[in-house]
Amino acid sequence: MLTRIMYEFGKDIAKIVRMVMESNVGINSKTGGNTLSNSDIYKQLSVISTSDGDLVFDIMLNDYITYIESGRRKGAKMPPVEPIVRWARKHGIPTDNSTIYLIRRAISRDGIQARPIMAKVFEELDRAWEGEWSDRLFKIIIEQLDKFFNT
Repeated sequence: MLTRIMYEFGKDIAKIVRMVMESNVGINSKTGGNTLSNSDIYKQLSVISTSDGDLVFDIMLNDYITYIESGRRKGAKMPPVEPIVRWARKHGIPTDNSTIYLIRRAISRDGIQARPIMAKVFEELDRAWEGEWSDRLFKIIIEQLDKFFNT
């Protein structure tokens, strides 16, 4: 029973993370579009649950989420070349040295606005717990207690 509950909560958590990534929080201020909803971070999302005394859910995301969460301040040093080249290739942008240099310089000059993805995810998880999840879990516990004491 616990395994099924953990599985269902894990699916719900993944849905919430994807919903947040598809929301306005995923909008990149430089492009004006949501750059997360079809990203590698979105596609590689997994939720792992463990129960060794405490029930724990780990939301596994690509490490790049750290950079999205924190943004990049204006005037910071230029980002490394290789991630910019990979990004440019993925988006069909020329990867010659001058184009990559201009992109890196613009990022350094303008910075990148932080997008608080995980803060919004935790806010939505709290809302789900206060609403549907606690009620659903309480109902399951009561059903199991009824079965136990009525058999």
